[in-house]
Amino acid sequence: MMLYKLVSAMDGDRFKNTVVSMTDIGPVGEKIQTAGIPVHALGMRVGAPDPRGLWRLNKLIRRTRPAIVQGWMYHANLASLLAWIWPFNFKIPLVWGIRHTVYDMACEKRLTALTIKLCAKLSHLPRKIIYNARVSAEKHGALGYKKDKTVIIPNGFDLERFVPDKQARFEVRAELGLRPEALLIGLVARYHPHKGHGFFLAAASLLVSRYPDVHFLLAGDNVTRDNTVLWRQAQNNGLANNIHLLGRRENVPRIMAALDIATTASVAEAFPNVVGEAMACGVPCVVTDVGDAAYIVGDCGLVVAPGNPEALAEAWAVLVENGAAVRRAYGEKARQRVVEHFALNKIVQKYETIYTSIVGG
Repeated sequence: MMLYKLVSAMDGDRFKNTVVSMTDIGPVGEKIQTAGIPVHALGMRVGAPDPRGLWRLNKLIRRTRPAIVQGWMYHANLASLLAWIWPFNFKIPLVWGIRHTVYDMACEKRLTALTIKLCAKLSHLPRKIIYNARVSAEKHGALGYKKDKTVIIPNGFDLERFVPDKQARFEVRAELGLRPEALLIGLVARYHPHKGHGFFLAAASLLVSRYPDVHFLLAGDNVTRDNTVLWRQAQNNGLANNIHLLGRRENVPRIMAALDIATTASVAEAFPNVVGEAMACGVPCVVTDVGDAAYIVGDCGLVVAPGNPEALAEAWAVLVENGAAVRRAYGEKARQRVVEHFALNKIVQKYETIYTSIVGG
């Protein structure tokens, strides 16, 4: 989604982008196409390196002759490098993008781990390596990625799309069958071990034992009752009447603006977008201290250790007990922090400046 926001917002008079997907175009690729940007699919299968995909990429580079080739995550970085070393392509400046933080290589998929290690050995070849998180740059530097190539550009947020919305509060509660004054804590994240849904549910159970009327909204891919593991965990934690599983939603700004508290429960992150999105909506956040989450929040929310349901529940309780006025003050301060540090137009300008400097103006 950050790639979509970036290429959609760049100065069209100075920059013309073409996006290449290693697999199929997918839903984000369709959004990029709708923005008028060409998207090409190499047709490679996940987990199955295919030389034919690299051949297609090489042909595309030779045909379009881009001013810069930018990889976007590990496999794309390696693919862009392999296409780049083809005769004559190496004259084009190569840039890598890394949007993940490696905490434990054993937790990575085998092919991904091999790609990470190989790219570390080849990291002297790209002109720049753009990380979206400070922690990510530090972790990759420790893995052998060239530190002198490092550029850190955080994710940016559309402040016209993610805005405080009092009406959303009432509308979402009505849809969920809740009273207008019901207190709602939200976690927006796809179902994945790194996102800590189990820790979230354990913390929610602890909070409900103190405040039985608190409700929890969860949204994201595979976050529905059809996910039997997740739903069984919710039931076992006594949350069947307090939890709302919405699945993947396209109206995330509206959902964010409806929350009293937004949260993460992640055990691994780079730069969690949902934190900045919630802050832009004027919602106070409680986050686990992974990736750049604490840096994003600053002094506008609460930070707890990852994997600790008791600490997460206690931080929620602090904001619950302090009341709506304190939460509102946190939220107003949070939006101002996003305006100052993470506004999309400022982040896009950072990319434009890097690209311009690489090609000499």
